[in-house]
Amino acid sequence: MEQSINCGPFPPNNIMPTWIKICGTTSVEDALTSVSAGADALGFIFAPSARRILPDRAREISVQLPGNIERVGVFVNESPEHIRAIVEQVSLTAVQLHGEETPEFIACLFPQGERGRRVGVIKTILAEHETDGTDKNIGKDKNEEFERKLALFCGDRSGVDSILIDSGSGSTSPSAAASWAGPPSGGTRSTS
Repeated sequence: MEQSINCGPFPPNNIMPTWIKICGTTSVEDALTSVSAGADALGFIFAPSARRILPDRAREISVQLPGNIERVGVFVNESPEHIRAIVEQVSLTAVQLHGEETPEFIACLFPQGERGRRVGVIKTILAEHETDGTDKNIGKDKNEEFERKLALFCGDRSGVDSILIDSGSGSTSPSAAASWAGPPSGGTRSTS
C-alpha cells in the first residue's frame, strides 16, 4: 500500500536531497570538522542543554564558517524579541523552534517586511510514544497529538520552511526511533 504526505513542493522526481545539520556546535574546531565532513548546516543550542552556547561564542564560530554553511539557532519557548536579537547577533540563517510555538507565534517572529535578510524557520514536532515493554505503541493520545500538530503545520506553511520530526527520547541512539502510525487524515506519504 502506498501513502504520501504532501507538506510542500518537492523536486519533480519527488526525491529530496539529503541535508545534514550537525547540532550542538560549541567550538571552531568541531564546526570546521563538521563542515569538512560534509555538513550543510551547524546548529547552535540556545536552550537549556549540556551543549548550550552563549551568543558571543556562537558568533565567534559563525564568522569563521564558509558562506554556504547554514547557521541554525535552536530555541525552546523563547520570546520573539529574544530570538530576533540572537539571530542578528550571531548572523543565524535559520531558527529551529523546539517548544510549544504555534503558527501564530511563528507569524509574529518575522513579520512580513521585517525579515530583512531571509531567515529560515524549522519547526520541531515531537513524535513521543509509549510502549508496554513489548514494543507495542500504547501512546494513542500522543500519536493523535503528533498527527494534529503535523497537520496544523503542514496546513499553515506561511512561516515554516521545514518540519523536523523528533523522537522525543532525548537520545541520539538509532534505537530511539519514533513510532509513527501514518500521516494525518487526508495526507499521503510514499512508503516502500
